Amino acid sequence: MDCLNAASKRPHGPLTLLTLCALLLIPPPAATDPLPVELYARLPELSHPVLSPDGEYFAAEMSYRGGRVLVVRDIYGREPPAIVQPGEVKLHRYEWVSKDRLVLHVRAVGKVYNFLFNYTRLLSVDKQGSNVVQFKMRANEGGFFYGSPHIVSRLPDDPDHVLAVLNDKYGRYGFPEVERVNIHTGQGKLAQRNVRDIQRWLADDSGALRIGFALPNMGFGKRGSQATIYHRASEDAEWEVVQKAGVFAGELMRPIAFDPNDDRVLLVSSSDLERTSLMEDEATIHRYDLEAGDFAGTYVNQDLVDIAAMVREQTGVARAYITSRDDDDNRMIIATYSDVNPPRYYLYERDENRLSPLGGHYPKLESSPLAAMHSVEYTARDGRNIPGFLTLPPGGTGKPPLVVYPHGGPWARDYWGFENYVQFLASRGYAVFQPQFRGSTGFGTEHLEAGYGEWGRAIQDDITDGVSWLIAEGKVDPQRICIYGASFGGYAAAMGAVQTPELYRCAITENGVLDLKKLVKEARYMPLGDANLAMWNDPENVEPNSPYHQYRKIRIPMLVIASDMDTVVPWVDHSKRFYKRLKKLDVESELLLLEGGEHWRTDDAIELRKMEAIIAFLDRHIGD
Repeated sequence: MDCLNAASKRPHGPLTLLTLCALLLIPPPAATDPLPVELYARLPELSHPVLSPDGEYFAAEMSYRGGRVLVVRDIYGREPPAIVQPGEVKLHRYEWVSKDRLVLHVRAVGKVYNFLFNYTRLLSVDKQGSNVVQFKMRANEGGFFYGSPHIVSRLPDDPDHVLAVLNDKYGRYGFPEVERVNIHTGQGKLAQRNVRDIQRWLADDSGALRIGFALPNMGFGKRGSQATIYHRASEDAEWEVVQKAGVFAGELMRPIAFDPNDDRVLLVSSSDLERTSLMEDEATIHRYDLEAGDFAGTYVNQDLVDIAAMVREQTGVARAYITSRDDDDNRMIIATYSDVNPPRYYLYERDENRLSPLGGHYPKLESSPLAAMHSVEYTARDGRNIPGFLTLPPGGTGKPPLVVYPHGGPWARDYWGFENYVQFLASRGYAVFQPQFRGSTGFGTEHLEAGYGEWGRAIQDDITDGVSWLIAEGKVDPQRICIYGASFGGYAAAMGAVQTPELYRCAITENGVLDLKKLVKEARYMPLGDANLAMWNDPENVEPNSPYHQYRKIRIPMLVIASDMDTVVPWVDHSKRFYKRLKKLDVESELLLLEGGEHWRTDDAIELRKMEAIIAFLDRHIGD
C-alpha cells in the first residue's frame, strides 16, 4: 500500500495513518538493543483527558513539536480536533466550565527580589479553540500564597459564570477574595470578601461558599502557626470553627469536597487518617459530619469501584481509576497503569457498556519488556522500618550496578507504577532503588515528623542503610553504585558524596538544594516559613549538613545538573557555586546547565539532553 496516498484519502485521520507509515519505514531495533533514549525522554503523548459536562467532548494535553498543547475533540472523532497552543506561556492545567467552554490555567516565570516565581493567569476558550478571553486581574496578582488563581465553583445552575479566585484582598498578599466571573467576557464582580484570613475556599455542589481554610499569620518566620478550618451552614450563616491544628499536624484535616449525597458531610483526608501502603496510590477519604462534629466513617463510591474493577478485568492491567465523568455519570474516562504498563486512557459508556481506547502516555513502550517494581522494607540503624521500591533490569542475571534514586520533598513520596526515568535506567542494565525515608508522606504522621530537622542526618542514614541492606542481601554489585536525585533528592545525592564516598562510585545532583545555610536563612522571609523551619535544620547548625560547605569531603565524580528557570529551587547559583568548589578538588566534575529548563519536565529536547548526559556519566563510572 502507498501509505501517503492512503492517508490523503482519509478526511479526518491523516495524522494517525502518517504516523503509522513513518513507523513502518523505520527498521525495528535488534532484540538485544535497548530502545532509543528519545522514547523515554519524550513527554507523555496524551495525558490528563477531561470530559465535557455533557460527555460529548474531551480535552487532553498532548505533545506537539517538543512542547505541550491542548487538544479538544468529540468523543467519536467525527470532527477535526481543535488544537490550542498557549504561545509564550505554558499550559498548567485546564477544566470545563460549561459544555462549550474551558478555562485554561497558563503560567509564566517572573523575577521578584532576585527570586523566580510562577505567575498564573486564567483564560477562557471555546471547544473550537477560538474566542479566547483572559480573566481580568490586577497587574500585580497571580502568585498566591496558597495556590494560584483558580476556579472555586462551576456554578451548575449558571452556565455563563463561575466563582473564581483572581485577586488578593487589596494590599494584603495571600488573602484571596472570590469573584463571580463571566466566562465570555472575563469580567468579574466581587462575590465574597476575604474574611478571617482565609486562603482556600470550598463550595458545595450548588456553588455556595461554605468552607474556608486559614493561616492567620502567614507563617513568616514563626514556629507553631495554627491552621483553622471554618464552616458555615449557608452563605447567610456565621462562620464557625471546625478544627484548629498545627500547619503540619497529623490530625489537620484536608477538605476535599462535600458528600454528593449529604451536604452536611465533608469529605476529608489527613496524615493521621492515611495509612497508605506502598502499593496504593490514593489516601483514604473519610466523611466528617459537620453537625455532629465527628467522623462518620470512610467514604466509598461503590459504583465507581465496581466500574474500575470491571476495567481492570477487561484490560488485564493491575490498576484502574476514574479520572473524569460527565454530569450524568454515563460517560467516564478511566486510566489504567501498572509498573510495566504506562498509563493508558479509556472512554467508558455506561448505557452501551462499551470501553474504547483514547490513548496513553508512552504507546511506543507498551509492547516493550519493562522492568517490574518490587516493594521492599528494611530496618534503619535506629530500628525504624523503612519502605522502598527496587526495580531490577529486565532479563538480567547476577548482581547489577545500582542507581540510588531518592525522591524530592522530602515531604513527598514515590508510588508503585510506571516511571519513565526508572524504566530508562533499568533498560540500560541498572537496578534502581527508591527509599521512602523518614520525612516521606503517606506512611503516617509519625514517619513524616521523624524527618523534621533531619536533613543530612537520620534521613541520610535511612538512605545509606537501605543501600547497605541491598548489598548484604546480595541484590546489587557493591562496587558499582551511584546516587542520583533531583530537588531534595539532589541534596541527598550530594550529601551521599560528602558523608559516604566509600559507598558510591559517583553522584548526580539535579536542581538540588546545595547551600543549606542560604536556604534556611532566606526561608524565614517566605510564606509558610514556620513550616519550612520545622522541617529544615536549625539555622545555627546547618553547615555540617550543607554540601556547599562540606565539599572538601567529596572524593567521587559528580555531575551537577541545573535548570536556569527553576522556580521551586529558585537558586540556580546553588549549583553553579557548588560546581566551582568541586573544580578545586582532585575529582572529576561536570556541570550541565539547562537553559530554559524548569523544576518540572516540560520540554522534550531538555529531557533528552539530560537523559543522555546521565546515562553517559553512569556508563563511564559504574557501567559494564
